[in-house]
Amino acid sequence: MKLTGLRKKVVTLTWKGHASSLVEISGLDIGWGQKMPLKYEEEQNLWILKRELLEGRYEYKYIVDGEWLVNEDEPITAPNKDGHINNFIKVRYRI
Repeated sequence: MKLTGLRKKVVTLTWKGHASSLVEISGLDIGWGQKMPLKYEEEQNLWILKRELLEGRYEYKYIVDGEWLVNEDEPITAPNKDGHINNFIKVRYRI
């Protein structure tokens, strides 16, 4: 795959709620073996991750206090061959 010409865009992913002590994300551009923490914004009652991603489609899942979950407020994939569902985002650069 040729990467020339692809552009990056900052995306914001969020998880609602203050009851959690740690919210992380896996997948995206870091792979399923890595986790990235979200930052809690008390005024908004949201866990937030801002990430610059190349154009494309990315699957990811939230890890909330160690439990792998999908965010029902974001697009969800159909179950894969193992029965897993994930959130996904399509990144498009618009001029």
